[in-house]
Amino acid sequence: MFCQSNIDIKFFILSVFCIFIISLETQANWKTEREALSHLYVVNGFRLFYSLDGQHALADTTDKDTNGIPDIVENVAIQLHVANRLFREIFKFIDPIDNNRYHNQLHVLDVHFLSIKDNGNSGDTLVNCQVSLRCTMIF
Repeated sequence: MFCQSNIDIKFFILSVFCIFIISLETQANWKTEREALSHLYVVNGFRLFYSLDGQHALADTTDKDTNGIPDIVENVAIQLHVANRLFREIFKFIDPIDNNRYHNQLHVLDVHFLSIKDNGNSGDTLVNCQVSLRCTMIF
């Protein structure tokens, strides 16, 4: 049996409610934190936003090929591109950009490098970004 008494049920409901409120407060900051990221790398249908200083600075800014893009950002971009190809070409998944759900509104997928305390988050809501008038999917 999940709950053995009314007290257990009330505690469970209160716990869920508190988690929900904390989640809402966290979600309220999502846009501000992402807009504060100072650098952008665009490649293969992905926009990678990152910072070199401040709260969300990359932990490793090594740039061995001295092209101005930290190696970790380039590495993530390569992995995203390969994973996207794997899903489309091998597993035959529909590319999110081509998915009917977004009716040609989605043009690029956004990735944000943020310093986080939990396991992160993702979403599939279209968002208009200041960098471009095109809609993007944030994850």
